[in-house]
Amino acid sequence: MEGTSPTWRDSSACNIGSTVVVFGGRIGTSYSDRVCILQCEQRPIVDKNEKVEEEEEEKKEKEKKEGGEREVWRWEDVTDKITGDRPAPRASHAAGVVGRKLFIFGGDGGTVDQKQQPLNDIHVLDLGTSFLLAVWAGWGGGRERLTNNISKK
Repeated sequence: MEGTSPTWRDSSACNIGSTVVVFGGRIGTSYSDRVCILQCEQRPIVDKNEKVEEEEEEKKEKEKKEGGEREVWRWEDVTDKITGDRPAPRASHAAGVVGRKLFIFGGDGGTVDQKQQPLNDIHVLDLGTSFLLAVWAGWGGGRERLTNNISKK
């Protein structure tokens, strides 16, 4: 495993192909608005003694014959690469993926004066452009939500 995995808990995790996107969560009483990705890749096993000048296609064929591939997992915190308005730090929220967009909904925004602050908002992160959009920050007649589930039918 490469990189540093997130340490918070009660976050959301969604996969898009070979990428897992983790958002938010908490450690004790601290809440997070961080976005981390885990890239799960298949990489060829390389003979360290081979010449660097070797053509890529020939190299791939040789690696397949000699040793196959290995799985490589790499964590990266991409929070600072994201543009737009970030959601408030939260835990116990829902997240789901549609196409290349991550939808983040509701959750627990922590405590103020010993009272839990449930959230009633939705944010969309376009994973293709790294742009985050607050779709709404609450709506009339809606209720705050904790421990939600978003799933595709």
